[in-house]
Amino acid sequence: MHARIAFLISGIVFFSTLGICSGGPPVSDDQLPPLPRELYLPVLEVADGDTFKTVLPCGIPMSVRLLGVDCPETRNTNDPDEYMGIDKLILREWGLCAKSWLAEEIEGEWVTIRFDNTTDYTGKYGRLLGYVFDEGVDLNAELLRLGLARATPEYDFSFEIEYIEIEQMAIEEGAGLWAEIPLS
Repeated sequence: MHARIAFLISGIVFFSTLGICSGGPPVSDDQLPPLPRELYLPVLEVADGDTFKTVLPCGIPMSVRLLGVDCPETRNTNDPDEYMGIDKLILREWGLCAKSWLAEEIEGEWVTIRFDNTTDYTGKYGRLLGYVFDEGVDLNAELLRLGLARATPEYDFSFEIEYIEIEQMAIEEGAGLWAEIPLS
């Protein structure tokens, strides 16, 4: 674990010397420095099933929100209507499962973040919005496949049709939280 932390710190120090950006944490696209459509960044801490903390190459800390998916919240603020009537307390437990899964997969690692050409770099809460890949695996899609998240067609993004299809398969298979859908 100490070697992993030392590796992350050395990467942050290296990238901060590149001087790509400066100032405080950005909260909107117009405050961001020019960014490529893909970045390789360290995962410092997983905040919940669809959000983690990182640092930009220049050293500015940012949160990343996985685009196109929504995991249940780890607090009791879930809307059962977004999850086919599943109870708030059950959703909270699945939110904790999603956070745990994502942390196991990427916390302390480096991941590739791909930004969508159809969306801004940041969302309404100032978080980077992107597709997260670990060794070529689309983790956004994996959360859907495992039944740890729902697709978010209420927002525009390039993989909308694919993600809805993955979610539908998870529902039909009763994967993850979808096994909790109340009987009618």
